[in-house]
Amino acid sequence: MSAGHDSSEGEARRSTGSEGAKTVASPPHPAKAKVGHGGPAARAALATLAEMVPDLARSLGPDHEVVLHDLRLIPNSIVAIGGELTGRKVGGPTTDLLLRLVHQGHHDNVLRYQTRAGDGRVFRASTLFIRDPDGKPVGCLCINTDITNWLRAQALLSSVTKVTPLDSQAVADDGGEPAPVVPSDADDGGVEEPRGDSEIFPPSVDELAVSLVARAIESVGVPVELMQKPHKLRVVRELEDSGFFLLRDAVDLTARMLSISRYSVYGYLRELKGDTGPGAGRTERRGRRRLSLADRRGPDDAEEVD
Repeated sequence: MSAGHDSSEGEARRSTGSEGAKTVASPPHPAKAKVGHGGPAARAALATLAEMVPDLARSLGPDHEVVLHDLRLIPNSIVAIGGELTGRKVGGPTTDLLLRLVHQGHHDNVLRYQTRAGDGRVFRASTLFIRDPDGKPVGCLCINTDITNWLRAQALLSSVTKVTPLDSQAVADDGGEPAPVVPSDADDGGVEEPRGDSEIFPPSVDELAVSLVARAIESVGVPVELMQKPHKLRVVRELEDSGFFLLRDAVDLTARMLSISRYSVYGYLRELKGDTGPGAGRTERRGRRRLSLADRRGPDDAEEVD
């Protein structure tokens, strides 16, 4: 899964800026991604930003990471990176969050939101879109800050300075011992676990794809071997909403992880889009003739009616 689903395979030419930052020209363009094609002005802006990224990350400090994405290159969209928070490299893939934002056409800047890495670290993140002269997004600058230790310090200070108001301690009118105060769950003196949605910072497109499918399956709450058609339809809906089908071979991976055939996946996508007319599935039926007999006998082929 190294390129966008439905995209042409344009030849990428890479040029190196300072500190190893790289920009990419003549990229493939995902047909479904709502991004600009990027004229000379947009490419020049991305090239300038790519040269600044390493120094910007160093100026912010060791707990920061700055990543520049060229949205025309989705899913392998990283063209410059500074910092080591997520271990990603130039040529690496987008996160699941950015993939979903682009797929859904959400191009407003998202500032200072909390997210969580796969290992539990908590990040404060900002996602800033870069636009061409026509106002269409062509790039994205992401700034991540590891605030895990700051949250622990905040929780520790809160537990040390926490007091109980005197009027809530129910002192007896006769001057006797005060009634016992029952502590709440939040009053146990412990450190509160930081909250935040987990974001996938994958080292490769394959890992991004597998993680997205695994998470969609987990969200349904039913083991694959026990799933019926409604469960599998929910998985495909979750994947479609996430922009997963912008990835190459997304249909094949979905079919493999759900133990169904490729044209069952296409059937679910048509059903989600409400396209069940006489012409629906013509492309998929042409593809079926190239499938082997074994491929045609998926577990729930009988559920699909073209």
